Amino acid sequence: IKMITKVLPNKTSTIYAYYPEANSGKDAIMEMTYGGSTLTDPSRMLLYFSNSKINDKTASLGITNADFQLYIYSAQTEQATDEIEIELRTLSRSWDEGYGEINFSPQLTESVSWNMRKTNVSWSNAGGDYWTGSYSQSITLTTKADSGDDLSFNVNSIVNPWLSGSIDNNGFLVKFVTESNPSNPVSLKYFSAHTSTIYQPSLLIKWNDFNYNSGSLTT
Repeated sequence: IKMITKVLPNKTSTIYAYYPEANSGKDAIMEMTYGGSTLTDPSRMLLYFSNSKINDKTASLGITNADFQLYIYSAQTEQATDEIEIELRTLSRSWDEGYGEINFSPQLTESVSWNMRKTNVSWSNAGGDYWTGSYSQSITLTTKADSGDDLSFNVNSIVNPWLSGSIDNNGFLVKFVTESNPSNPVSLKYFSAHTSTIYQPSLLIKWNDFNYNSGSLTT
């Protein structure tokens, strides 16, 4: 029997190139944007699920061989093109969520933003530092303006190295592969860890729950 449980994120945030110092760690919605007159600069989404949360969940259920799937629920889709390529990256540096919302006036500038990963600590590369190669992956999301698609990634190749200690767990970064296309502006919105709905991003844990008996039948 295939069983599924889930872990909820410790923290999420959107980082905005248009507001490079602004923190939005407590926003209920994350978003990715690019192109057009009002979406000139891109935004990216950050999510973090701690090793301790994952290990506690698997240990409590006696799970020894699991598949891991990152699932992010769509909140709203605006100005979408017919086909959009989105990639998932593995962050190589830690970050602090903060207490800001992007519509705060004045905006908060402590904790994570496009330029900073913590208060007074910069990313090495603005927009987030992430691994390349085997610790990243991409999917093609096909969506239209009148329908919002959830995001789903198989993340075995990322979570297992986290749990084994091969790489540090600093979370995920989700972004458009192409972040500049002014003729096709896009804004995709997803629920964050701070939504008041049931649609928080989830790390799904899937496993086979059965006992195999190799003995033979006798009469």
